[in-house]
Amino acid sequence: MAALVEHPTESDLVRSIEVLDRYQDAAFGVVDAMTMAIAERLRIDVILTLDTRDFSIYRPQHCAAFRLVPEGLR
Repeated sequence: MAALVEHPTESDLVRSIEVLDRYQDAAFGVVDAMTMAIAERLRIDVILTLDTRDFSIYRPQHCAAFRLVPEGLR
C-alpha cells in the first residue's frame, strides 16, 4: 500500500493565513488551515478527520462544504 504526500505550496501558505484570519473566532489550527487550503487547490471535497467541528464550520471556495468521513462523529 502506498501513500501520496502532497507538499504545501507558497500559495497554500497564503491561503491558510487567509483562512486563519477569516475564521479567527473558530480558532482553527495551522495544520487544519493548511489542509483546507490544499484541499481547495486540489478540489478535494471529502476529508478524513476526527476533527469534525473545525471542518464542518469551514466553507471552501470550490464546494458548499466538505463531506467529512467518518460521518456523525462528534
